[in-house]
Amino acid sequence: MKQIISQTFFSALSLTVSYFNNKNSLINKIANKFINSSLRNRNNNINTGLEIFEVIKNPNLRCLEFRIHNKNMLEYGSLYRSLFYTLQKNEDFHNFTKYRVVISTAITYNREYNLHHNIWIGDETTVTDYMDQCQINIDNLANDDYPDDIIEILVRVWDLTKASNINIKLQSKPKDVKLYTSDDSNINPKNLHKNTQKFKYDSKYRTRKLHTSCINNNEFKSLIDFTPIQIKEKVIPKPIVIMDIETMNYKDIQIPTLITCAYMEGENKKNFYSILNINLLENTYNEEIALQDLWYRFFELFFKNIRFNCVIFTHNLGKFDGLFIYKALILFANAKQTDTIIDKHNSFIQISTKYYDCKLIWKDSLRIFPVSLEDLCKTFNAKGKLQKYDKEFNDLSLFNKPKKLSVFIKYGLQDSMALLEALTSAQKIYIKDYNVDIATIWSTSTLSLKIFRQMFLDITIPGLSGFVDTFVRKGYFGRSNWSL
Repeated sequence: MKQIISQTFFSALSLTVSYFNNKNSLINKIANKFINSSLRNRNNNINTGLEIFEVIKNPNLRCLEFRIHNKNMLEYGSLYRSLFYTLQKNEDFHNFTKYRVVISTAITYNREYNLHHNIWIGDETTVTDYMDQCQINIDNLANDDYPDDIIEILVRVWDLTKASNINIKLQSKPKDVKLYTSDDSNINPKNLHKNTQKFKYDSKYRTRKLHTSCINNNEFKSLIDFTPIQIKEKVIPKPIVIMDIETMNYKDIQIPTLITCAYMEGENKKNFYSILNINLLENTYNEEIALQDLWYRFFELFFKNIRFNCVIFTHNLGKFDGLFIYKALILFANAKQTDTIIDKHNSFIQISTKYYDCKLIWKDSLRIFPVSLEDLCKTFNAKGKLQKYDKEFNDLSLFNKPKKLSVFIKYGLQDSMALLEALTSAQKIYIKDYNVDIATIWSTSTLSLKIFRQMFLDITIPGLSGFVDTFVRKGYFGRSNWSL
């Protein structure tokens, strides 16, 4: 009962402070200091439902990291409110700096995503101020049709008095806060006004580059506007290569057993494959050794045949194939020059690497044409799959059946050939009709946007601000209207 009364008191006091925010700044500052100091002095009085189990100073990211266990499985507004109280109660959080930029990441069993963007939490920030900054995120979380249980939260805190953190994006900050640069990690915030290394606050360092507040900044002009694309000459198609990975069940996990590749050599279609050495797997009882051998033999064939810049498509790079390919490239290609683009759902958009003078880019044909391989082949009049998938193709005992294994290999090779035929046909059609090469885009939406900018757009459309963009997106539900 005491805990409920205490929480109610501090919530009411926070609301009162917000009311007086524009009335009397002195009252506001005194009340805020009272609230936050009281929070730190009553460490064990309120059970927030969250528990900090690790605090790490990350020198690479120049930040302080808090790993927090969501032991009561809190969600929505309760989670955000408890997170604020948990941080306010922690001495490491307060001693780090009073000029804090914070970002929080939710960790579930299936994915990771940000609970909010970079926000300002100063010594005088109240729970109401914090909740106001996070309100859009709270609403989005509450409207999620398939929410995941948040088991852990990773909070990163940056010190804005450091010159190395000047480029951290921040949508807003209190007007009376002045930022300084210093290389002294032990600087006392109370003496910041005496520091001679003062820099003038420049909004361009805190502005999203796709944001209409940049509209008058020539440096960002080309990044925020949707401009017409002038067609100067006929597009030359980029070489397309296809990869396909077939897997089998091994100890209740799926492991690659057959990797096929198809490509064009002039007007002729070529292919090759690499298959798992089952004897190596059975003799070592170590799938990692067998898989490394499989990928080594595949890349040996790959780089022997593919000696040119190209785009390599797989029909599920986002999740399944991308995980295997990226792990293999780290081992067998140039790890320092291997890079990825990943979306907010942790799905691969692109994997790229360099091999000598060749630049290789993996993309997902399923993002461009979100249909099954069979339907894609029908759409572009390509020969489809060899046959329907056989359940025996998922069992390692297939290696003891030579005839069936031969069918399995032909099945995998035909999948690669079918995707190659479909994509090269699509490539020709889109270049002929729209002068757009599908090897230069990443998804259906980027394909549509490029066609629109080339064929139909004749004026410049400025980008939307973050606030307006969010407002429009949240307001569009479809199948609804207003009655006046």
